[in-house]
Amino acid sequence: MTGTAVAANETSSFVEEFNVMSKSFKLHDHVRWNTPQGETTGHIVRIVTERTTLDGHTVNASRDDPHFEVESDKSGKRAVHKGEALTRLTH
Repeated sequence: MTGTAVAANETSSFVEEFNVMSKSFKLHDHVRWNTPQGETTGHIVRIVTERTTLDGHTVNASRDDPHFEVESDKSGKRAVHKGEALTRLTH
C-alpha cells in the first residue's frame, strides 16, 4: 500500500474524524452501504486522506475528499467508499 492512510489502531487525532457533506464519520463507526449483492454493514477501519493504492485499486482521496476503508460485519472483506456512500448506524 502506498500513500497516507490511518489504521484504526493509530492515534493521529487529525484523521480520526471527518465531516463529509454534513455527515460525521470517525474510526470504528458502524456504517451501512450498498453492494451489488444488497445492503451490508461494517465498521470504518481506516480513513484515507491522500491518493493511495489499496488492493490494486487507486483511491483518489484527499483531505478535502476523504475515503473510508470499511470491513464487512458478515464477510470480513474490506472496501473503500466515499462518505456519501455510507450511512452511520446508531447502535
